[in-house]
Amino acid sequence: MNYHVRKLESAGFLKPAGRARKGNMIEQKYVATARAYVLSPGLLGPIGADWRDISDTASADYLLALAEQVRSDVGRSAVEAQAEGKRIATLSLKSQFRFDSAGQRSDFSNAVRQAVVDVIARHTSANRLENGRPGRGRAFRLVLACYPMAAQVEEVER
Repeated sequence: MNYHVRKLESAGFLKPAGRARKGNMIEQKYVATARAYVLSPGLLGPIGADWRDISDTASADYLLALAEQVRSDVGRSAVEAQAEGKRIATLSLKSQFRFDSAGQRSDFSNAVRQAVVDVIARHTSANRLENGRPGRGRAFRLVLACYPMAAQVEEVER
């Protein structure tokens, strides 16, 4: 354990926060250097979730794996852009709403899916050419997720 704590301290994740005597031992206390940390999905290597391996695209597992892909993609792009002294162009959309029925939710899903497909077709270049090579311009990925909020989250966000 001491080895790992020292590594976290040398990497700047922890800083010493005093000592306390506990019997014949001296306890070194540490505090985190940030309120939160975002860990790279790549840390899990081959055992990490991969959306391509999950056939049920309506499952929570698929959405969580997809979210990790987004985090990984954006993290790599941000590092690359920062190294070049640039910023990455992103689009974020967040909305909260309610459905009265499964039918209403299904109709909404179908309408959003069709609207997104139409907008992509009207405003973008082909992702792949007929010969299978990448199309012109820079590639972007769009992820749109809709999921039920946990009751605790709903209470906090009111």
